[in-house]
Amino acid sequence: MDTSRKLSTVSSAILIASLTACGGGGGGGGGEEAPRNPEPTLTTLPAFLQGNEAQCTFTESGSPVSLVDYTGNLGNVTGLTCTGVTLSDLNEINLLTALQQLSLENSGLTNVNELLNNLTLKQLDVSGNPIADLTVINSLLNLTELDLENTGLADISLLEALTALQKLDLSGNGIASVTALGNLLSLTDLDISGNNISKLNDLGSLTNLQNLDVSGNPSLSCAEINDLDLALAGGTNITLPSICTTALFLSAASDASQSLDNSAASEPFDRLVVKDVTGLNDVEIFQNDDNLHLQATTSGGNKTITFTSWFVDDAYKVDEFEIENVGVYSFTQLRNAIGLGLALTEGRDTYLGTNAKDVIYGLGDVDVIAGGSDADTIIGGKGDDKLSDYVLTVNEDGSVSREGSSYDTYVDTFIFNSGDGNDTLYLYEISGNKDLLLFTDSITEDDISLLRDGNHLKMELSETDSVTVFNWFSNSTYQLGQIQFGSAEPVAAVSWVNNKGFASVNSTILGTNASEVLNGSTEDDIIIAGGGKDTIVGGKGDDKLSDHILTVNDDGSVSRETTSYDTYVDTFIFNSGDGNDTLYLYEISGNKDLLLFT
Repeated sequence: MDTSRKLSTVSSAILIASLTACGGGGGGGGGEEAPRNPEPTLTTLPAFLQGNEAQCTFTESGSPVSLVDYTGNLGNVTGLTCTGVTLSDLNEINLLTALQQLSLENSGLTNVNELLNNLTLKQLDVSGNPIADLTVINSLLNLTELDLENTGLADISLLEALTALQKLDLSGNGIASVTALGNLLSLTDLDISGNNISKLNDLGSLTNLQNLDVSGNPSLSCAEINDLDLALAGGTNITLPSICTTALFLSAASDASQSLDNSAASEPFDRLVVKDVTGLNDVEIFQNDDNLHLQATTSGGNKTITFTSWFVDDAYKVDEFEIENVGVYSFTQLRNAIGLGLALTEGRDTYLGTNAKDVIYGLGDVDVIAGGSDADTIIGGKGDDKLSDYVLTVNEDGSVSREGSSYDTYVDTFIFNSGDGNDTLYLYEISGNKDLLLFTDSITEDDISLLRDGNHLKMELSETDSVTVFNWFSNSTYQLGQIQFGSAEPVAAVSWVNNKGFASVNSTILGTNASEVLNGSTEDDIIIAGGGKDTIVGGKGDDKLSDHILTVNDDGSVSRETTSYDTYVDTFIFNSGDGNDTLYLYEISGNKDLLLFT
């Protein structure tokens, strides 16, 4: 073979190609340009694949091609998959100029910056790689499928420009917000499981979404998922957190009233999700017989669900209550947060309370109700009820007594409605957390007259409607802390009573041996302080006031025995307009009394 001639020919070809490329070629000009030679075939593997041939496979013309002893053309490679390799970089990946699919799962990569020039990529899987910087991905605008599972990604704003994406896997990362995904309108498949996402409203615009996985996000509520499902018109297959697969929803769109025997359900519900409420104040729970009722004040009105036989067996219960925009509660936690209402019967009932935060409805007839410990709400209902903030002793004859040394430190609320009858409150509280009496909206201050009956204060609406506070005038420990009318702000009860003034059922007021405040009525009173360091306020009317004792004669006159006295300094308070009062005093010790003009 004449090799010298063949070499000369090749040299001439290279020379001509070089001259043509330079625009020269011997002075003639005007002739046709010589055809270019095809680019040389690249067969040498990119540097990052060398040594990993057995674990990697090319795709050419739709078929897999081994990299071992590779003799093909890198320009024809459209896909690359590596399994079980460890890579430090992607050096020379730009040689794969036609690359459309790249899978490098769990390869140990910490960056993919060399992909900057692989703009033909449509499918990219770098899942399981601890990649510190994924910024280069936002330049791969032709991507239709992207898998970034378990890459440590937290900020996904870099994906906003990838509007051609159809399938996206972001599972197992630290993502808290999905706002950046809201404009990826071509998405059909999205996996955001195993993150820290709590809000999904930005995904409501993804109307092409067919499959969505939101499981494994501990802060994501069932209500939030339900809202998204409604926004997507129910056209998306959503993989739910396990607790939401058996969730029951109570919302503005629910029936006004529904009942559930959870033990009879083929797949019992584990969670009740209460939607379309503003907070816990819109939710009430109460017991009636063995049933639990939950009522929600939703944007669509009051909605009630009854769990039959709730208090009989766990099979009738749900494990959790999710209150939209608030949180998830067990039954015990919800009861502690809002109280459990207990509806008694329409007959005579005696209920002596628990140590939980209760709401007790007396309903009809004469009831005896004690709240027990914690901050309770007591609604006596119709009938002349006897109500206590903490304890009551029911005697054999049906009367009641309130032990004066037993108390809790919680503020209880007593609610009185027009038509509730003549109720009596038995209170005792030595801490500053005194109780509240709430008159509902139908009752105003002007509807009430105050009467003193012995040591008791009676707030009277009519002969058949009143609230009496037992021993009000005996000691401050028996008094209410606040009084409230409807939605108005509560006012201090003692100040309100004193400012309003009161008449007296019996014009003679007898003190005890305790130190106390004795208030007269708007009538002519006789106030006898008794023992102790007392404060006497006669109030309006021409009053007869004594520091210790007085004898009331049959004709209504009085006399002061001059041999009986105590050794305490009593204080008599006189206000302008209080009438013509007379003080009957006797004291042989140095502790003489005080008269205070306001």
